[in-house]
Amino acid sequence: MADVYSRRVSFNEKLYLASDSRVLGFCIQIVMEGQGLAEASTALSPAALKMAVAAAAAANPGSRLVLRGVLGFARWVATGPVPPVRVLTGWTDDGPPRDLEQWLPPATGPTCEVVLCPGTPDRLVFRCFHGVMDARGLLHFAEDVFRSLRGEPLVGSDCTLNDTEMVRSLSSQTRPMLKGERLAVTATTTGPAKASAMIHQRLTIEKPGTSLVARIAAALARHATQFHTTPTRVMVPVDLRNYQKSVRATGNMTCPLFLEVDGAADWKAVQKDIVKRLVQKEPIKLDPTEQLAVWLPIWAIRILFGLWNGAHIRSRRFPASALVSHMALPTADALCCNGFHVNGAYFLPNQDNFLPLVVAIISDADRASIVVSAPGALVDVAQLTAVCASIRHAATG
Repeated sequence: MADVYSRRVSFNEKLYLASDSRVLGFCIQIVMEGQGLAEASTALSPAALKMAVAAAAAANPGSRLVLRGVLGFARWVATGPVPPVRVLTGWTDDGPPRDLEQWLPPATGPTCEVVLCPGTPDRLVFRCFHGVMDARGLLHFAEDVFRSLRGEPLVGSDCTLNDTEMVRSLSSQTRPMLKGERLAVTATTTGPAKASAMIHQRLTIEKPGTSLVARIAAALARHATQFHTTPTRVMVPVDLRNYQKSVRATGNMTCPLFLEVDGAADWKAVQKDIVKRLVQKEPIKLDPTEQLAVWLPIWAIRILFGLWNGAHIRSRRFPASALVSHMALPTADALCCNGFHVNGAYFLPNQDNFLPLVVAIISDADRASIVVSAPGALVDVAQLTAVCASIRHAATG
């Protein structure tokens, strides 16, 4: 009998576990919009999709993980269920049906699922608990689902490295401890400083400009100068796979790059700074608490992280002013099958108050879908709309 796939739970994944909630869960959710479901094509019938998901899950055991063990011995083990396929209706202009927001329980699974949403447009939603996959890993799994639907050989992934092990294989450096010292890029509301539900807006930019992260980071820093003179710190998730192209992993392979952006900075200067830091491998550094904190029980991390996060919310000063993430889609041929093709994708926001603003971008050659979200206790709808106007102006080529 072949060995069961497993990998050690990293410190970052323990943070995701500590942040998870039975109500909403700490999920990555990629919505793929397209055409073809309404025709009830055999390629994307629920039965055909279930077969394709099962095939992709066999090739990518990281989609079937459940949590086993404790402390520093905790591991993800591929003994969980095959990602289920659900069919939901009732998606409106106000957002997805509430039934989409099902908890993906780490201990029992499923920790990944696919949701089929017929409508106008038709939607296919890939969801996972963030502790088992990052966005790129989830996209790898989705690409294999489409390969299976097309009857092509699957690529798969059996990589057992976690992000800590990946970083240690490339570097022994640590990054400085983050201080909660950055203000939001907006004028915060005057209501009580507490955790709150997220509000969000979605932008679609046709023919966007290049260097979207740099353009938006510069725009946010410029927007912030209307309210304060505190430097704008932008957190940019960086895919570690870019530093070792031979690694195809579905797990969390993302480390942060922190940019200090002046309000007067031109986006081209910001882009030059990003490239310089990436070439110098600045993201390949361990969290300074990694060595010891990974041995703490999850309940202790949950308490400590909650106190740390609560202090930021009350003081309205954060480790970063904003997070800006960008994921590029593969070619259109990779996300299609007979009778259905994806013509756009975007992230649904997490209900997470860790940072005061999150800008999540998914782009292809023709357009960028940008979802901007923030805690409702910090930003009202008018303020978020103003931020989105600044982002739209900056992202337009």
